[in-house]
Amino acid sequence: MHALHEYLSAWHCFSWPHANCAHFALGFAAPRALAGVPMPADALGLRATLRALGAPSLRQAVTARVGPEIPPMLAQAGDPVLHGRTLGLCVGRQAALPMEGGALLFVPMDQVDAAWRRVPA
Repeated sequence: MHALHEYLSAWHCFSWPHANCAHFALGFAAPRALAGVPMPADALGLRATLRALGAPSLRQAVTARVGPEIPPMLAQAGDPVLHGRTLGLCVGRQAALPMEGGALLFVPMDQVDAAWRRVPA
């Protein structure tokens, strides 16, 4: 949990091409899943990125790169999660989600739509 706390504390920016929610969640939970993935320049570019990956949704793209979903309530600290259209990280009973202003939003895990197991590098 110490490494996760340090990771969350270090998050300070949001940039579609360089520090988006995929970078935030998968950079900690499944770094290899990001290899070779073209990042969108903005929110509108996300659809083109998903098409390039052959996935109709962000949820399906993550499943293809990280592995099968698990029930969100079984997620453990550091597991990647999806809340709406934002990837985040499980931090216990809450999920941390990066916001465009650079802040983290914390939501209860029972509001998370999907989760996957962490795949450390």
